[in-house]
Amino acid sequence: MKIVISFLIVCVVFLGFTVYENMQLRDGNHLLRIEKTKVENRVTELERKLRTEGVKENRDFFDAFLTYDSTKKRYEQVRGITTDKGFRASFPYESQLSDMDGGISSRLLSQENYIMEGTQQNVVFLNKMVVATTYNDVSSRSVIVMKTRLLKVSGRWVVNDVEFVSSAIIN
Repeated sequence: MKIVISFLIVCVVFLGFTVYENMQLRDGNHLLRIEKTKVENRVTELERKLRTEGVKENRDFFDAFLTYDSTKKRYEQVRGITTDKGFRASFPYESQLSDMDGGISSRLLSQENYIMEGTQQNVVFLNKMVVATTYNDVSSRSVIVMKTRLLKVSGRWVVNDVEFVSSAIIN
């Protein structure tokens, strides 16, 4: 009888230990699920932020780059929102065009910006713009597709590279 009672006590203790461990695992799994949800929410927040970072600065660049009444004013506006590399890419023939102030103006009519890729320090956009240009009282409208690469410098987004993809005159 003592053996049976001892065996039952061991079984009850073992069963109690098993139930206790199972509850601990369940609590641990619950905590892991909560932590996983927090991490997923943080990743979603960072992805959303990444999709919006640099968008305003990219739009501001094209406003300055394609809306002007003089090339000198255009250069001044763009220089403040680009790196040196970005400025040279924007105006590869700057020295030849700097004296062409008379009779040229441009207006950005519309723009569509698409993020191609991005990180926390670097984002690439594909941009489609409709531009109205007047030179010596002759007007034209063009669709221009450009690729821009923005870089975060000292906490501020600036254009670091510009690539002309295509352009077409429309009327």
